[in-house]
Amino acid sequence: MNWISGLKRIAIFLAGLLILAFGIAFSTVSGLGISPLNSLAFVLGEIAEIQMGYITMILYVVYVFIEFLIKGKDFRVADLLQVPVAVLFGFFVNWTKGCLSGIICTNYLQQILCILISIVLIAAGTTTYVVPKLVYQAPEGLIMAICGRWHKKFGTVKTGFDITVVVLSFLAGVIFSGRVMGIREGTLLAAFGVGICVNFFGKTLKPWLERWMEKSSKS
Repeated sequence: MNWISGLKRIAIFLAGLLILAFGIAFSTVSGLGISPLNSLAFVLGEIAEIQMGYITMILYVVYVFIEFLIKGKDFRVADLLQVPVAVLFGFFVNWTKGCLSGIICTNYLQQILCILISIVLIAAGTTTYVVPKLVYQAPEGLIMAICGRWHKKFGTVKTGFDITVVVLSFLAGVIFSGRVMGIREGTLLAAFGVGICVNFFGKTLKPWLERWMEKSSKS
């Protein structure tokens, strides 16, 4: 990997995280619920009155710690890179939410439009940041650790992980605020829609980004 290729990989990785953060921000604007993976950070942020990005940082660090407990001696020093990535991503979430703070949905059609934009951006961001194969986001790192430890399929563990996060979000909202928070029809739409869009971008966006990186590495 030459230095140009390395810089492009980092740029793609950061762009993916930023796009993903904008997707999360649009889901909060919609008011129709947050994507399953991010619902707990949203709910805890609302309860504690702390910005969602900071809660995301804390949760992701907890995920890395659980990954460490699961992997034990197989936990690599490189796995610790998930921590600074979590911090950076948390700041991205806060910044993008600030950028969209002026958007107010006044009707259901606008809410649906925002959640659809959110789904597309989350899928595009996820597809983009994994292309360089630099560092897993903490949730994916934990899921991979579970898969390796108990020999489970990624899709199966991912589904179980998302369900667990949604259940915890539901319980946290009901226990601490007496109502369901961050979980609505948009959460269900994201659960199915993100996967469909990821498959689409995997056939379109991913090959283009890979060709771009290959071209730079040969120059």
